Amino acid sequence: MISTVRKTLEIIAATLFVVCVIGVTPTYANNVQTAEPIYVGDSLTYRFYDNDDDYEYEHYYKFDVPETGYYQIDLDNFSEHTSIDVMDEEGDYIASSGYNQYHNKCWLATRLKEGQRVYIEIYASDSKLITTTLSKHVHSYKNEKKYLTGLYKSECRVPECEYTKYRYSTRPNIKKLNAVNKKGKKIKIEYGYFSTIYDKIFVEYSTSSKFPPSKTVRGTVESEYNGVYSNPVKKGKKYYFRVRFVYKDKSNDHTEYFYSNWSKVKSIKVK
Repeated sequence: MISTVRKTLEIIAATLFVVCVIGVTPTYANNVQTAEPIYVGDSLTYRFYDNDDDYEYEHYYKFDVPETGYYQIDLDNFSEHTSIDVMDEEGDYIASSGYNQYHNKCWLATRLKEGQRVYIEIYASDSKLITTTLSKHVHSYKNEKKYLTGLYKSECRVPECEYTKYRYSTRPNIKKLNAVNKKGKKIKIEYGYFSTIYDKIFVEYSTSSKFPPSKTVRGTVESEYNGVYSNPVKKGKKYYFRVRFVYKDKSNDHTEYFYSNWSKVKSIKVK
């Protein structure tokens, strides 16, 4: 009798030790072990059922992310009690969403990284045949709103996506160009001060008005400056210049740059 109790206690202790080490519950560990593989473009159907003797409220899918990007999960034949959870291998939540009454949908989108393995938990508290569709996400935006001076933003309407894009309502102008002798013949590009919010000014100049890559020099200037000098230029050559605003955003789980339209092109011939 004592040996039986001892063995039982040893099994319980070993189970608790494993749970503490891997950081997940036994139920979650069992579910992910039997998770059904799902791939981009799949629409997989599973029947949830409940009765007095037998019930099943959860179903797990396993997804190995092929490339970094935004992915969308859609359910059909859902109810107000249906939900979606996306978790990593440790059981930590990446994204979660339930029935959206406003859109009459049960869906979510989230950014995942290449090589990441995630588990998608579908929960349904009533008997239903539910189809889960996994696809690459295409952002769908809400109404655009003014964010800062000269800068507007709009957010993706799909739950959990949280992607934000920015748009400039204006563009900078080049104030004047001057050819000066400053450590070799250079051109000073003056663009003045702007009330528009920006992080940098992006500058391009070229010997061609079409700015082909092979004949174009590019660079950025910190926002606190109102002018910049070009690299050394050649006498007798005509140079074309244009500038635009750059806004840096880190709210999309990675750094992304947004640009205004180019200014009007100005030119100068070096004498």
